[in-house]
Amino acid sequence: MSHVASFVLFFLVILMGVCHRLVHSLIGKTFIAISYQENLTESLGVNTMSRKLLSFTLSAMMAGIAGALYASYNVVISPEVA
Repeated sequence: MSHVASFVLFFLVILMGVCHRLVHSLIGKTFIAISYQENLTESLGVNTMSRKLLSFTLSAMMAGIAGALYASYNVVISPEVA
């Protein structure tokens, strides 16, 4: 296994752990509640706009990490790669 592959595997395990902890935390339960019944969650006093913004920010961070790891694995990124 190459050095880059072990680096990617390391980050994969770390991000899977973070996602697991996030889903089972209070914030994760709030994300799930918003996805099922946004109006009900808002009526319970949860600021749904800030939670949605946090969700978007976390997903963009994970996508950025994935893109950086993909770029380091392929060495060159060009429009023809996709």
